[in-house]
Amino acid sequence: TALSEVNIPASVKNFFEPAFSGTPWLAVQQAKNPLVAVNGILIDASAASGEVTVPDGVKVINPYAFMDCDMITKITLPESVAQIDGIGSAALTDVTILNPECVIKDDAGTITNGYDDKAGKATFKGTIRGYEGSTAQTYAKEYGYKFEVLEETVQTTTTAAVVTTTIAKATTTTAKAITTTEKAAATTTKAITTTAKANATTAKATTTTAMATTTTVKATTTAAPVTTTLPTETTPVVTTSAAPAPLRGDVTGDGEISVDDAQLALKAYTRRIAGLEMGLTERQIQAANVNGDAELSVDDAQFILKYYTEKVVAGNDITWDDILSKKAKKMPRLIQKRISPFYKN
Repeated sequence: TALSEVNIPASVKNFFEPAFSGTPWLAVQQAKNPLVAVNGILIDASAASGEVTVPDGVKVINPYAFMDCDMITKITLPESVAQIDGIGSAALTDVTILNPECVIKDDAGTITNGYDDKAGKATFKGTIRGYEGSTAQTYAKEYGYKFEVLEETVQTTTTAAVVTTTIAKATTTTAKAITTTEKAAATTTKAITTTAKANATTAKATTTTAMATTTTVKATTTAAPVTTTLPTETTPVVTTSAAPAPLRGDVTGDGEISVDDAQLALKAYTRRIAGLEMGLTERQIQAANVNGDAELSVDDAQFILKYYTEKVVAGNDITWDDILSKKAKKMPRLIQKRISPFYKN
């Protein structure tokens, strides 16, 4: 668990069990991207939550990559993914596969979000999306899973018409100078003659004489005395009341408990164990630390998600005390259920 540096040769193509679980090296990689890939193989998604898209360039989904994933709701696999050995999350509702020829392991638990105790097998009560005639459609049909066809992307090429622009030559006009002479009391304007080469125009002389008029006004101003009374300064009384405690579990501060709060708490925890700033205010940390222990942990994120699913989604009449007292009944994890054959020892 003290592993902080890892050098993995490019020749390594298989990873068994979560080999780097709990190591500082994995925490640092998760802080960069919660979907950790090595040599084109997705090996860990335990820190991911909500809607996720596997990075382009990943070719293989390792069967142990999604072990212990509780909070992933939607997954999109790019066209680069050529092999799927296992995808699972307790909250998973949608899986989109963009490679129509992707090799999907032939097992009901390859894509799963639960386990049928009576039938003794993994199940998927969600939607798989892919192209018509794809391996994703074949897999969904074989195991009776809901499938939606993606629309084909059509590329359109547009050719712009050639536009020809003709610019006319400029026309140059030359005018003679205008001379103005001013006298002391009168203004005389000499003849103005304008001659253009294209069309000759001669204007007759115009003489204007203006007499200057000067008016002097003597002004007397008497200022009346002004008396100013300043208002008496009053010091306002400021009453300060302590801010109410944050709503337990409401990390986003929107007044509601939702999956977003659980995701934000998990992200902050991942950053903390990687030695980074959590990115939360003191009030957010107080709201996220639902079990009230010394520090924010992955348990807090799981408690928030469990409260949301039971209280908000299922509509059960429960309290935080009910959630925290059921330590043995935390959010069901794939590793506990062993819901897929590739998780067996």
